[in-house]
Amino acid sequence: MNSTKTYHFVTSEDGAVTVDWVVLTAGLVGLGLAAMAVTSAGVENLSGDIRGELTSMDAGPTFGLAAWAAGAPLYFSQADWDSNRDFFATRDVATNTFGATEALSLAADPGRSDRLYQLDQAGATIAAMTANGEDVGALQAEYDALYAELSSAT
Repeated sequence: MNSTKTYHFVTSEDGAVTVDWVVLTAGLVGLGLAAMAVTSAGVENLSGDIRGELTSMDAGPTFGLAAWAAGAPLYFSQADWDSNRDFFATRDVATNTFGATEALSLAADPGRSDRLYQLDQAGATIAAMTANGEDVGALQAEYDALYAELSSAT
């Protein structure tokens, strides 16, 4: 019964009901404007903070700056490095994160004979992830530490 009255109210075009409908609509518009007035200062402030943070960031690649200065890659030829990086750029984030983590783990194992290969594999994956705009902070730090260790040993 209640929904019948609501339906009749919404569909009715009689004078008094139309006036009620206009008043309700005006009230909703007023509430929307009031909410906008209350939140606009906070949103504007937040957007300013985001703009400031983004403009202060270095947009250049951060991958392996120290490593490239030292003559990376350690195992691959430059062509192999570029080929691997381009391949990894086509894979999804989860696959690349797993692959880089596994390669770094293998490169960290002093008993392995292919540590330089594994490190370059991880480096190419991290380079591809960086080029794709993915967050590689922890992977990059682990790579840099292993690169420093292994490049000084060669």
